[in-house]
Amino acid sequence: IAAANEDAWVREAVQPDFIREHSARNKMLAFPYAKLHNSQWNVDQAAGLIFCSVQVAQELGIARDKWVFPLAGTESNAMSVVSARKALDRNHGFKEAGSKVLALAGKTPAQIQHMELYSCFPQAVRVQLEELGLSSQRDLSVTGAMTFGGGPLNNFVLQATVKMAQLLRAEPGSNGLVTCVSGMNTKQGCALYSTAANADGWQFADVSDAVRDATELCELVSDCEGAATVAGYTVLYQGENPWRAVAVCDLADGRRTVAFSEDSEMLEAMLGDEYVGRSVAVYKTAEGSLQFR
Repeated sequence: IAAANEDAWVREAVQPDFIREHSARNKMLAFPYAKLHNSQWNVDQAAGLIFCSVQVAQELGIARDKWVFPLAGTESNAMSVVSARKALDRNHGFKEAGSKVLALAGKTPAQIQHMELYSCFPQAVRVQLEELGLSSQRDLSVTGAMTFGGGPLNNFVLQATVKMAQLLRAEPGSNGLVTCVSGMNTKQGCALYSTAANADGWQFADVSDAVRDATELCELVSDCEGAATVAGYTVLYQGENPWRAVAVCDLADGRRTVAFSEDSEMLEAMLGDEYVGRSVAVYKTAEGSLQFR
């Protein structure tokens, strides 16, 4: 997609197997993600949109085939610490924001011809597909996504919306969804656009309260020891070598902590097998850090 997008930062077509496997040209950052899985923010790009009323557009003589209407927008500002979220594989912000934006525009997922799912890293895309009820068997980006389209943090959404407007102009009557994330998959936003106006005009909703009510949080502690279950983990790399495993651990009493290990056998095991759900022992070192084994 990026190769066909004249505005993309990187227009070299890259094969899936090259993206999937880490190498000297695609270094592992934090297992399972290598460089080309993640947002590229070392870019020099800009974009602009002009919003006005229909009356102003008519008065200025702007051709009707240039018009693109914002149908609906939603956002959640219910922030929570990533490690405290009971279900690390869920994102109620997108569940609520996505369903609400579709309802406000009177659309179903099947009626969305174009989409740009915020793509800072693969988990963000995958959780959106699940929470929004979208199929992965379709294009999920109109730009080439943040790695190749060029994603200088949230400014990328502006560039994506410009590209979306261009596509909608080329396909009158089609609908486009653009999503956004702020922070560690924390704040969520959704916007729907079309060349055909919403019958009820532009609609907006803040779903923060609903997200806050739906998100179950755990008590985070740093002074603990004992048996625990791995709720989520990654292995960090230094250069081309695994360096440290970091695990979010559920304690027997329902509380949660974060611990690490630099044991080479543990790193190898966590890279080779699924460790979510495994039992570990959390202990405090003489220096006061929390580790697991």
